[in-house]
Amino acid sequence: MKLVRSVRLWMKEGTSDKIYEVDLVDLERTQVEERYLVNFRYGRRGTTLRDGTKTPSPIALSSAEKLYDSVVISKVNDGYRRMGEEAKPAAASQASGEAPVGGRDGELLNQLASCLRSPWPAKERDRLFWRLGVIRLKPAWPQLSAITEKLGLAEASYSLVHALARCGGSDAAGLLAGIAETNISAVTRDYAAYALASDLLGPARQQPRFVLPRADNVAQAAAIEAAITAANGHALVDTLLAVAAAQPGFANQFLIALAHRALVDAAARKALLAGLAAVSARPPFVQVLRRLFKYADLTDDGPLFAATARQFELASPMYRYAYRGQVWLPGERKPVKLSEEQASVTPRVALSEQTLLYFKRRAWRSLRKRGELGQDAFTAMACDLLLAFSDADGEKAYEQQYFVQVDGRYQRRTLYHPALRRIWSLGQLLHRNQPGVRFRPNRLSFSVADEAGASGRGEAFPALWDVQPQRLLRVAAGARYQAAALFAVQALQEGPARPAAMDAAAIPDLLTSPYIEVLGLAVSLARRLIDDGKADAVLIAALMQADVAEAYMLAIRAIGGRPDWPWSEPALALAALLTPQARMQQESRDWLEQRPPSRQQRVRLTEDFAAWLGALPAEPDERQLAGLRFALSLLPVLWPVHDCPLPPAAVEALTGHKAGVVQGAAIELLAVTPIRPGELPRPFWEAVLAAESLPVRSASMRLLARLDDTELEAQSQTILAAATGAHADLRAAARPLVARLAAHNRGFAEALRDRLIDGLFRAEPSDGHAADMVELFAASLPDFLAGIDTSTLWRLLQARAKGARLLGARALAQTDASRFSIKQLARLGNHPFAAVRAFALNAFEADQARFLAAPEDAVLLVESEWEDIRVPATRQLLNWPDGALPAAALAVMADSTSPAVQESARQLLRRSLDTGDAGMVLARLLEHPSGSFHLFVTELITGQSLADPTLFTTFLAQARIILMQVNRGRIAKDRVFAALRREALESHDRAEAIWRLLHDLTLSTVAKDRAPALAILTEIAHCWPDIALPIGQVPIRLAPARPAVPSASQESAA
Repeated sequence: MKLVRSVRLWMKEGTSDKIYEVDLVDLERTQVEERYLVNFRYGRRGTTLRDGTKTPSPIALSSAEKLYDSVVISKVNDGYRRMGEEAKPAAASQASGEAPVGGRDGELLNQLASCLRSPWPAKERDRLFWRLGVIRLKPAWPQLSAITEKLGLAEASYSLVHALARCGGSDAAGLLAGIAETNISAVTRDYAAYALASDLLGPARQQPRFVLPRADNVAQAAAIEAAITAANGHALVDTLLAVAAAQPGFANQFLIALAHRALVDAAARKALLAGLAAVSARPPFVQVLRRLFKYADLTDDGPLFAATARQFELASPMYRYAYRGQVWLPGERKPVKLSEEQASVTPRVALSEQTLLYFKRRAWRSLRKRGELGQDAFTAMACDLLLAFSDADGEKAYEQQYFVQVDGRYQRRTLYHPALRRIWSLGQLLHRNQPGVRFRPNRLSFSVADEAGASGRGEAFPALWDVQPQRLLRVAAGARYQAAALFAVQALQEGPARPAAMDAAAIPDLLTSPYIEVLGLAVSLARRLIDDGKADAVLIAALMQADVAEAYMLAIRAIGGRPDWPWSEPALALAALLTPQARMQQESRDWLEQRPPSRQQRVRLTEDFAAWLGALPAEPDERQLAGLRFALSLLPVLWPVHDCPLPPAAVEALTGHKAGVVQGAAIELLAVTPIRPGELPRPFWEAVLAAESLPVRSASMRLLARLDDTELEAQSQTILAAATGAHADLRAAARPLVARLAAHNRGFAEALRDRLIDGLFRAEPSDGHAADMVELFAASLPDFLAGIDTSTLWRLLQARAKGARLLGARALAQTDASRFSIKQLARLGNHPFAAVRAFALNAFEADQARFLAAPEDAVLLVESEWEDIRVPATRQLLNWPDGALPAAALAVMADSTSPAVQESARQLLRRSLDTGDAGMVLARLLEHPSGSFHLFVTELITGQSLADPTLFTTFLAQARIILMQVNRGRIAKDRVFAALRREALESHDRAEAIWRLLHDLTLSTVAKDRAPALAILTEIAHCWPDIALPIGQVPIRLAPARPAVPSASQESAA
C-alpha cells in the first residue's frame, strides 16, 4: 500500500482545536485500474483521531484525485488551514540527520511530542503507544525513551513496553530490563522479560529470565520432561493438570515459563505448540491463552498467534454477563462472586461473552493492521492461521432460501452458512472483498450468497499475497480447511508468475493434499515443468509416490524419455522400489527387466533402502507398508544370486528397530547377501523362528529356502507348524518349503495328506485358513489331489465344513463327470460353490443324451436354489422333445418354488401331460403353496382325476384354501365350485363331506362366494334328502292386501 497524496488541516476556534487529515492511497493492485482509496482522520488535537473513508470500494486514479481535491477544498472553505512541517519531532529528526517525517507518521510523532510536553490521560496515552508499536515507527524511539524515563520504570505500562520493544529494538534493551525487574505489575514485568528474550532486540537479545517450575512429585516431573521431549501435547497438559491439583497455579506458571524458554529452545517450542493444541479456553488455561496471544502479537509469531487465536475462535463463553458481580456455574446451587474467582489461583469461571468477542475481533484486527501497513508479517501470520483450522472444526453447514425482487418479479436465492461461519478471522481473511458474502459484526459470523465468487478473488489484501507466492503454496499444500486451500489455488493461478524452482519444490507437498483442486494444480505445474524440460529427479520421484493417476502417469512419461532413468538417479530409483501404486509397481518390474541397473546402482539402491528402513517410525502407515512389501518382493530380482554386499552391521542395526516389519525386512536383506544360512548359529535360528514379530518369522521362512533339502528337513516340524498356523502371511511364506519337503520325503507327504484331509473336515479356525490349507494341499500334494477316489470326493463335496468343500471343488476340476450318476450331478447343481455348479451344468450340456435316459433325476436341476443353474437347466428342458419328460418329472418341475420354473412346468404339462397321468400330477400339485398354481390345478380337476378317495381328500383341503381367499382367484373358485357340485350330486358319501365345507364358506366368506355355496347346498338337499343339512326352506309369505282408502269425492257422495 502506497501513500500518493496527503494533507493535514487544522482549525482552532475558542477552546476548539481540531485536526483533519486526508490521504490518497494506492492499494498497488497492478492488475486492476480501480485501486485507489480516499481516507480521512479527524478529532481533537492530542487525542486519537477517528478513521473514515470516502471510498467504500477502490476507484480509478482520476476519480480519486477529484474526490481528494473536493474534500480538501470543502474543509478549507469551512475554516481549516494547512499545517506546515514545523512540528518538534520533525525538527528533531532533521537535527539528528534523518529525513523529516510527514503524513500519518508525522502526526503520530506530533502527538507523541505533545504527550511528552504535557500529561495525557493514561488510556489515551496507552492507545498512542500501542499504535506506535503496531506501526513499528522507528523515529518514535527517542520520545518513547524520554517518556519512559519521565514516567519511571516502575510505572511503565503494558502498552509502553509494546512500543519500546517494537520501535526501539536493541536500543530499548536497558529500559526493558529495568521494567522487567522493577515494574509494579507482574504482567508488565513478564511482558518486558519476554520482549528481552525475543528477536525484536536483535544483538541485544538476552536469555529467558523464567525458569521452568518443577513438580514436587518426581514421577510427574519426569513425565513432564518426557512429554516435552516427545512433543506430546496431551500428555503434557494431563500431567500439568495432575500436578496443579497438589500445586495450585502450577499449570499456568509452567506454560508461561515454557513460552519464554521456547524463544531459544526448538524442542520447548514444539512442545508448547502441541500443548496449546491440547488445551481448551477454560480454567485454568484462559489466562495463559490471553498472555500467549499477546506474546504472539508482540513478536509477530505466526505459529503462536495461530495456536492461541484458534482456541478463542472455537471457544464458547462460560457466561454472558455478571448480575451484581455474580455468575451462575453449572452444578452450583448458588451464584459465585466474579471478583473472588478472578483473584483466585484456581478460578472456576473465566471467559465472558464480551471477553471472547474481544479476542475474536482482536485476532482479525491484528492481521488487518499489519495488512493495511503492508507488513510482511500479515501474510506470515495469516498463513499460519489458515493452516491451524480444518474442516472438522466446523459446525453443521446449512442453506437458507430467500427471495429478491428482480425486474418486478421475485426470484429465489440461496444463502449458504458454511461450517466455519463463526470463525471471524478466517471469514475476513478469505472473503473480505468477495461480493455476496454477508458479515455480521455483532455476531461475528458470515454467510455466502449464491452469487458470491463470480467476480474473482475476494480475500483481504491480495497484493500482499501476490508478493508471497511461497506462502500461498504452503497454504495450498498444508491446508485442511477446504476454503483456505481453494483460496490459495485461485491466488496462485491468477497471481503473477513464480520461479519454476519454487513450483518444483512445492509439488511434493501439494500432492499430499486431500482436495482435488490442489492435486489438479500440482499436476498442471508438474506437466508444465516436464514439458519445459525443467523437471528434476526429485520432482519425478514425488510424482511416482502420488496417489493421483495423472501424477504418476506423468512420471512414467518422463522416465520413458530418459533411457538412463530411473536407476541412474538415487531418488528415482528408491521411489521406483517403494512405490505403493499397482500401476507404478508394474512399471518398476518392467524397468528392471528392460533397463537392468548396474551392480553399482543396485548396491546404492539397496543401501538407500536400508537407510529408509532405519528411518521408519515404530508404526508405519499403510502407504509405507505397501511400498515396503513391494520392495521386499523385488530384492530377489535385484540380487538373484545372493551377492548383495550390504555390510552385516547394517543388517544387524535394523534387527533392533522398534517396528516388526523392519526387523523382518532385515532378515529379507540377509537372505540376499552371500552369507550361507546353513552356517548361521543355532541360537540365531531359534531366535528368528520363534520370534514374537510375525514379519520376522515370515522372513525367516524365506531365509530357510536357501537351505538344501537335507538341511531343510531338520526344520520340517517348525515349517509345518508355520504352514498350518493362524497367521496368513506366515502360512504363505512356509508353503513353498512344505512343497519341497513333500517332494523330497514320501512319508512326510503321506502324513501331510492325512493331516490336511482330517483338518479340512473340521470347522475353519479363522477366515482364510481353509483356503490356505487347500492351496497347501494342491501345491504340496498334486499327485494325491488328482488321485482322490470318487467316494472320498463325494464326501468332500457334501461335507458341511468349508475346507472339505473347497478341496472337493479343487479336485473336481480334474475329475471326469462320468464318475458321478445323474442324480449326483443334479445335486451338485445346488452346491454353494459356483465352480461346482458350473461343473454340473457343463456335464448336463455336454452329455444331454445321458440325462435324457434318466429324466426323473435330470429334472432335479430345476430345484437348484441358484439362478445360474436353474435358468439354463429349465431352458434346456423346454427344448427337449415332447414326451421326453414323464408325468413324475413334470410334477417335480411344477413343485418348484421358482415362478419361472413353475411357468415352464405349466407349459410342459399342458403340452405333454396324458389324461391318465393327471391324477398323479394333481396329487403333487394340490399341496403346492404357490397361489399362481391354483388356476393351473383347477384345469386338471376332472371326474376321472378325483376318482381316488385319497386324492379327493387332498382336493377338499386345497379347495378350502382356494375358496377362503378374499377378492382373489375368481376363475379358480368357479372351477372348484363346479367340481364340488359335480362330486356332491354324483356321490352320497362325497356329498356328506362337501356340505360341511360349503357350510363353513357361508359363515366366513363374502357374499359373492356364499351365493354359489348356498346354491350347491340347496341342490344337495333336493338330491339327498336323508342328509341332515343345517339349512331349511322358508316359504315366501305374501303380505295381505291393504284396503283401499276412499277419495274425498266418494266420501261426499256417500
